[in-house]
Amino acid sequence: MKKISMIAALILFSVLTACSSKKEIHLKYNVEEKIESLDPANAVKESEELIISHIFEGLCRINEKGEVVSGAAESWQANQDNTEFTFTLRKNVQWSDKTPLTADDFVFGIQRALLPATKASKVEDLYIIKNAVAVHKGELEPEHLGITAVDEKTIRFTLEKSYADFPRLTAQTRYMPCNQEFFEETKGKYGLDVQNMLTNGPFTFLNRYAWENGSFVKLVKTKNYTGDFSPNATNLTINMYDKEVSQGPIQALSQGKTDVLKLSLSQKQEAEETGLKVVEIEDSVYGLLLNHEAKYLQDKTFREMLMKTIDRESLFSRLSQQKEEAKGLVPKSVRWLEKSYAEQSSVYYPAYEPNILNQLPALLRKNEWYEVPSVKILCRNDAYSQEIANGLIVFWNREFLTSFNLEVVEDDVFNSRLASGDYEAALYTLSTPDSTPNSFFRQFESDENFALMKNREFDLAMQGIQFDIESYQKLEEIIQEEYIFYPLCYETTSYAYSPQSDNITVTPDFGINFLRANKKN
Repeated sequence: MKKISMIAALILFSVLTACSSKKEIHLKYNVEEKIESLDPANAVKESEELIISHIFEGLCRINEKGEVVSGAAESWQANQDNTEFTFTLRKNVQWSDKTPLTADDFVFGIQRALLPATKASKVEDLYIIKNAVAVHKGELEPEHLGITAVDEKTIRFTLEKSYADFPRLTAQTRYMPCNQEFFEETKGKYGLDVQNMLTNGPFTFLNRYAWENGSFVKLVKTKNYTGDFSPNATNLTINMYDKEVSQGPIQALSQGKTDVLKLSLSQKQEAEETGLKVVEIEDSVYGLLLNHEAKYLQDKTFREMLMKTIDRESLFSRLSQQKEEAKGLVPKSVRWLEKSYAEQSSVYYPAYEPNILNQLPALLRKNEWYEVPSVKILCRNDAYSQEIANGLIVFWNREFLTSFNLEVVEDDVFNSRLASGDYEAALYTLSTPDSTPNSFFRQFESDENFALMKNREFDLAMQGIQFDIESYQKLEEIIQEEYIFYPLCYETTSYAYSPQSDNITVTPDFGINFLRANKKN
């Protein structure tokens, strides 16, 4: 009996030791903006959408390879012409408070995002659903929307037109579920603090004090999550305005005070020299941005002249560093029906046209200018940007017989100047929030915080987006004909990891992904 008792004790000791030695994994990330709303229906900031992608789960998810995989839905089927999709929810799928997650929650979440009273922006991803535009305009009641809860576990979508890639859209922020009863109990405070939120993702809030505006959001692994993306990490903290990180980002990474950071060009060089792991994603196009609201550049003809006097071939030949020439506005990471949009679109940018200077006398008379106004190019403090800027100035000085100027500033000043509109021309990196064409083109709408362009025709075209490549090419054409952005080369966004972190992934969809992240021993 004693021998059996000793064996039992050893087994118990081994179990307890294994349990106690299970490592807790704490991840940290820093953002330079205030997180104001985590309501999927109207969150707009990059940091807000990043958190939402971790605390909510749509019917599908986009994995680290860019593939559409199961989220809250375990499966889905399409009809023969891809105008109807039926999703089946996982068994035992729950909200963070352990109440069942049902088909009605997805129906209500999507209906609510489209209601005019919600005042949600960035809802174009929903327009493919039958009657979505009419519901958003208040012309039809939400029950006419092409989405139905067949039963508690089954949701059926009817689309405006055939769209084989529809499951990819269901991973986007505006497709997230919302429990109607809980939402109504919040009385207008939904998504504004922990007490007024119900989540269904791999992470949820640590406790009722886990979100302090302007300071942090503290997340913890969701215990009752049943999907395929249960995280390795036990905790994830998003810090806002961490001075130690923002003032010394590379040192903060090296010391493990943050696990991953998006880098500027100068920071990338420092990170590589320090020996940190740096990854890049091709999610940007670098080019010349003209401020359509600047004094002299309000004249579209003048903007056109500036772009059509750029000798592209000569400009690239003088650069010491050669990058891949951009075919158009749209980054490589933007996809259309599982292929790169850039590969399916025609090459489009303003062609070199020196004869356009024949229109110069008329331009001067129309604006009562005695000479061609001088324009200053704002650029970051890196060699490539300065080479590009100097090349442009050489062309313009020669063609217009006016002294164009260059202003080189550090990254923080550059970002601040652009955000406030305090620039005439700038060498700008045009990125995309995710891999969908809607998200890329949406940033050109007039009501965006940083107004790249204000064009009524474009806004109307976005509101009636047709979900076909011809519609997107039309949008690209409108942008190009406004002569606000001249694409030069494809660019990457760089991220660096702390030496202690492992398996943090970065993708064009939702940016940083902590769901597979780990810590090294």
